[in-house]
Amino acid sequence: MRLSETITIYLAAGAPFGVASFLREQPAGSRALALLKAAVATLLWPLAASAILLARQRRKDETTHARERLIDAPFGEKVEWAGRELLASIYRVYEMAQEFSVEELEKMERATCLIRESIEKYVGLAMAVVEINSDDAPGRREMELCRIAGRTGDDLLLAGLCIRRRNVARIKEHYGRARAELVHALAEVREVVDTTRLNARTDASSMTRLSQAILESYGRAIELFLLLDDQSAAMSVARLLDVECARLRRLEASIVAEARGRPLGEELCETYAPQLALRALSQRSNLNQG
Repeated sequence: MRLSETITIYLAAGAPFGVASFLREQPAGSRALALLKAAVATLLWPLAASAILLARQRRKDETTHARERLIDAPFGEKVEWAGRELLASIYRVYEMAQEFSVEELEKMERATCLIRESIEKYVGLAMAVVEINSDDAPGRREMELCRIAGRTGDDLLLAGLCIRRRNVARIKEHYGRARAELVHALAEVREVVDTTRLNARTDASSMTRLSQAILESYGRAIELFLLLDDQSAAMSVARLLDVECARLRRLEASIVAEARGRPLGEELCETYAPQLALRALSQRSNLNQG
């Protein structure tokens, strides 16, 4: 093999690393600096590849260690971690939707804000529902008004129990509403993406990556619901996940058909199965251990 052919093959192998470096550095700094770093990554692509692999392994180890620590962590800390992971996955979906039109981006932003608020409200009420018991003895504050009204003895205790049960029923009603709001907000993310897809404002590859990010967020949501023993909400999100899986399969089939120059539907595509979501459906989350 001649020297020119060797250099050509070497630069061709380094081109993807240069492009990846440029796309990663351009939003954070100047275009000239991004081009310089891309050129260095192209010329020294073995070092760039090693750095990428090391960074990926480091993130994987950090995630593994975090999960191992959470196995023996208190229940509240597990729930807080699951909520943060769900919110982080939703933020990733929003960041990938920056190429949407202004109107659709505003809808996605509203859905993201609604999900953030719904997660905080739902988790707080779910923890309260787990801790309260309507049959427990009423507290001093719950009996204060009845005591002022002149009730004493068993009559005071009975009035306190009635007030406590009414308060528990109200908390559970608010909890059900918060759960419905969170599920509807998660569904709204899909609706915004569907509208964008029908308007044909993004290519199939971008929509495929966005769909995969949505699947990850649904898997995180199912993990949170199962951790809080909310089977109804988990099944609702599972139905959304099934619909998104079907849409992703259609997108992947269209990409394959366009690449082969064949009309869509001429041959079957392989079934897509997101591991995170299916693992959450098939068994309880590992966070429940300990």
